[in-house]
Amino acid sequence: MQTVDTIERSKAVFRRYVEEVWKDGGLTVADEVFAAKYLSHQSDGSVLERTPENIKEFVTECRSTFSEVEGEIVGESRVSFNEACEYSDGTKVLSAMTLDIRDGKILRPTSVEAWDE
Repeated sequence: MQTVDTIERSKAVFRRYVEEVWKDGGLTVADEVFAAKYLSHQSDGSVLERTPENIKEFVTECRSTFSEVEGEIVGESRVSFNEACEYSDGTKVLSAMTLDIRDGKILRPTSVEAWDE
């Protein structure tokens, strides 16, 4: 059974990830919203063990491509959303992402991406 309090905590973690890390570039917030070690499911099917330092590197490299998030669905331990972004060379990427959240930390981000190359 989902509780309003748990859903609101999951939503708060998601919002901090999107607003503070991606939009504002607050890289230190990654330490607060990601587990010390988490599993990152890659679009090629591989699964990599990552740390908040990895997300900081990724955000630093890709932040300029970030666009608005839409279609978010928030559950007790999971948030799903869609994102469309465009790189400086014109390449567009559409992704559907799910973040598994436990105890206020992102444990497993999973995404499916479609690249317009």
